[in-house]
Amino acid sequence: QLVQINWYLNSRPLKCLNWHTPIEIFLLNLRH
Repeated sequence: QLVQINWYLNSRPLKCLNWHTPIEIFLLNLRH
């Protein structure tokens, strides 16, 4: 799961990361 989050963070532009915190992405990953 952590690898997927890292890949997602690396794939996303920095602008999106400004409002997408790792915790939010982690929670979204748990939903899917």
